[in-house]
Amino acid sequence: MGTAIAGYTASFKSLVNFRAAYLRAIARCWSEEGACDHVFLDKFTGGGNILEMKEFTDLLPAGYTLPWNVIIKNIIPANDTTGFPLHTRWMPGPTSGWFGINDTFVINLPPLPTATTNVANETEFTKALSAYNKMFPTLMGTNHSSESEGLSEDFVNFSTALLQAIALCWATTESRQQIDIQINATKDPDQLTALNEQKKLTPSFTDLLISHGIEALGSFIGFVNPWGFNIVFRKAPIDGDIIIGSCDKIKKGDGAQWDSKNGMWKNLRNEICLNYPHPPSNIEGFSEDATRAVALAQYNADGMQYPFSCP
Repeated sequence: MGTAIAGYTASFKSLVNFRAAYLRAIARCWSEEGACDHVFLDKFTGGGNILEMKEFTDLLPAGYTLPWNVIIKNIIPANDTTGFPLHTRWMPGPTSGWFGINDTFVINLPPLPTATTNVANETEFTKALSAYNKMFPTLMGTNHSSESEGLSEDFVNFSTALLQAIALCWATTESRQQIDIQINATKDPDQLTALNEQKKLTPSFTDLLISHGIEALGSFIGFVNPWGFNIVFRKAPIDGDIIIGSCDKIKKGDGAQWDSKNGMWKNLRNEICLNYPHPPSNIEGFSEDATRAVALAQYNADGMQYPFSCP
């Protein structure tokens, strides 16, 4: 079962293999909980990209490599401001089973494409947009392989809507920049007033996506989120930006950028933040291992609580 798009071969093979490896990783983490040695647990929940963690990729089928270009983090959310715990936990009594906040897709919006002059160049827009479409047949992206598996209809629909959103981001940003140029060039008070009014009537779609998220995508493009995931948007980090969680700046050449010469985007990836499910408390009459087996099986069956659930 799968969907064909833009010449890529698609199936659920990668999704199924990821889910199987993720389930094995959870089981391994639970076995380390309370033990003196919890090296795997610490790395798995440390906020790094688990797809670059050898201990995790070793859990995939022998010789198999996921064809995605995405950052997947497994995190333990802190309590909210009232002290209410937000971490994912098994509560079969008061809830239907697993309980916690939604996982999150983070879409890094590509900056305005530039040519050799390093300024926004509208002649690059269509070239850069088509290159983005090739590199991101889904939000997971592709690692330049001829296959990009896991393309369910929902993922394809989201990518189609996202491409429209990116085009609107560039168009409104470029339009506002042109207005700013005219504002800086004029000395006529009446023209200045008219230009400022024109700028107010030309909102930045990038800002709308960042502030209103999936609601903006639904209102302007008609996309309805089919997943039990939150979807948030942010500007892709570019050269000179402060690294999130650090005081350091992104070095020149390491930020997201359009390579006009080679017709490709560099250093541009989306992120998926998964909430680590804590091991369950024992059920009366069941051993610890039996309780964990029951909870893990339900975690696998819970659909929207489980990463990359197949529709």
